[in-house]
Amino acid sequence: MKNIACRFLLIFACFGIAGISCSKSGADTGSPTIALVSGDNLIANDTSVYEATTLHFKVHCKWNGGQNLTNLIVAKNGARIVDEGMNTKEFEKNIDFAKDSSTVDSIDFIIRDIKGNSASTSLRVAKKGGTAGGELIRYNNITLDAQSVTDGKGFLSLSNGSTYTLQSAYGIQGSISILYYYDAIGTDANTIASPGANIDASVFTGTYGLPNWTVINTTRFYQITLSQQEFEAITDPVFVVSSYSESSGKRKAKNLVAGDVYSFKDESTSKYGIFRVYGVAGQDMGSVTFSIVMQK
Repeated sequence: MKNIACRFLLIFACFGIAGISCSKSGADTGSPTIALVSGDNLIANDTSVYEATTLHFKVHCKWNGGQNLTNLIVAKNGARIVDEGMNTKEFEKNIDFAKDSSTVDSIDFIIRDIKGNSASTSLRVAKKGGTAGGELIRYNNITLDAQSVTDGKGFLSLSNGSTYTLQSAYGIQGSISILYYYDAIGTDANTIASPGANIDASVFTGTYGLPNWTVINTTRFYQITLSQQEFEAITDPVFVVSSYSESSGKRKAKNLVAGDVYSFKDESTSKYGIFRVYGVAGQDMGSVTFSIVMQK
């Protein structure tokens, strides 16, 4: 009888230990935290600005002490403009985009963790009367060479409109926000993109190839429709900014043909622009010719 009682006690103790262990491993220690950081040129509270003004935010996100952070979402009037994954305990991130023509924008910042816990903060940005957006600059008849052209210039700096070879671009990585190549691996064909566009490592190879770059700028593109006359008549920076879609911008402008028009955002500078393609020739030994109008 004594042995039976001891056996039951031992079993009960084992179940108790197992239960405690399971409870600890699945514990929910609460929600993560997210906060808008205040500082020079940073927006942390409700405000009002001119249309086309670039809005600068910085979020600080921290785990709950038990579950790593996995997803940051930023939504403007209910539409997602940032949806970024991660696996970390704490981070800060700068988020920049332009004020559009809406009278008031409701902007939500949301952080989620691996267990689905979330936290959020929100603010409103109203549109002031009048307009802003700065001056515009044009770069006309730019020609970029594809990757197999000997000493070809397939890289572009938006700060000065100059084109560069792969080797020379490697030395000024922080200034390169546009490049051109022909995609012979997938179906993208003639493509304008940026170093941050997840380009196959076989496209730009060698010592100066993109896999060896340490500064990776990303530009996103959104296709629009403009005639040549309409494009050449652009003088309003608000039009340039408003033509871009924060929620629909892609990292590649692909399958390019003459007449294509894309709005774009250089994420390294938060400047907006539009380019129009005037000619596309060949494949990996070819080139593309286009013109740009953008914020100065």
